[in-house]
Amino acid sequence: MALEPLGACPFAEQALSRKKPEPTSFAALYDGAGRAWPAAHRYAADTLWSAESYETVMTRIAGVLARAPSGKSLVLAPVQPVSPDPALLRNMAFSAPGESYLACYAVWDDPAADEANTGWLRETMAAADPSGRGGHYIAEADLEADADRARRSYAAADWVRLQELKLEWDPDDVFHSYLAPVSRGARLERP
Repeated sequence: MALEPLGACPFAEQALSRKKPEPTSFAALYDGAGRAWPAAHRYAADTLWSAESYETVMTRIAGVLARAPSGKSLVLAPVQPVSPDPALLRNMAFSAPGESYLACYAVWDDPAADEANTGWLRETMAAADPSGRGGHYIAEADLEADADRARRSYAAADWVRLQELKLEWDPDDVFHSYLAPVSRGARLERP
């Protein structure tokens, strides 16, 4: 069974609650997601693939986490973020994985607190990656934090390939994209 490794986790006995795997409908999954991430809340997210260890990255952000303006905000740090198998990485939605991975979510209710919570998110991620060279998961990257975020969401060769595909299939920039607009005859941006 695909879920057997979860039962063998050395921390399984310390879990606050456990539930045996069972078939689940999509309706139940959507209901659970709706309870976990209510539509009435406001959200900002960012991610970091780092070449550094979890211990290093988490130590850097501990103080910033304690100052979150909302008690609903959180940081997820999966223990094994991705397989190191290059064959699997070749066609994944992310191609710049690292030794550690963080997903930081600012979650709050009041629109008047937008600036404070977005600022906290960016401060947290800057503390986690002071060099600014880490990678990002494009679907949850704060692309407004800096102009280089989209490019750093992909391995260098993958970024160039995406630009080539954009030029081939959308030469008139009809579709909105986080890719820098490219036109016929333009040089492709190389990292």
